[in-house]
Amino acid sequence: MKFPENYKVVPIASDMDVNASATNPCDSINMTNFHHATFIVNLQTLGGAALYCKVYSGATDASLDSALTFHYAFATATISTYTNATTASDILAADSTSANLSIAHATYDNYMLIVEVS
Repeated sequence: MKFPENYKVVPIASDMDVNASATNPCDSINMTNFHHATFIVNLQTLGGAALYCKVYSGATDASLDSALTFHYAFATATISTYTNATTASDILAADSTSANLSIAHATYDNYMLIVEVS
C-alpha cells in the first residue's frame, strides 16, 4: 500500500522567499468531500523578523475570507538532527492550536512545521 494511493498529495508552495514580502499566500485547495488536511512545511533560514502562519477558508478559490484555528506542531530539532529518543527532526513537540502562529526566526530556522486543518 503506497501513501498516494490512500491520500491526496498536493504541493501548494515551492521554495518561498519569506524575506521578499510580508504576505506570501500559498495556493488554495478545494476541501469539498475532504474532512482533514495536513501541511508539511520545511522552514529554512528565516529573515530577521518573525513570520506568521495563517490558514483561511474561502467561498471561492484563492479567497481569504475567514481565518481558521488550526492544529500545529514543530519538530523538536532542526532538520536532519537526532539528539536522543525525545529530540530529533522527526519527533514532534506537543500539539497546539492557533489562528495566527508567530514563527520566531531565531528559534525555528531549519525546522519542520506540521499544520493540520479539520
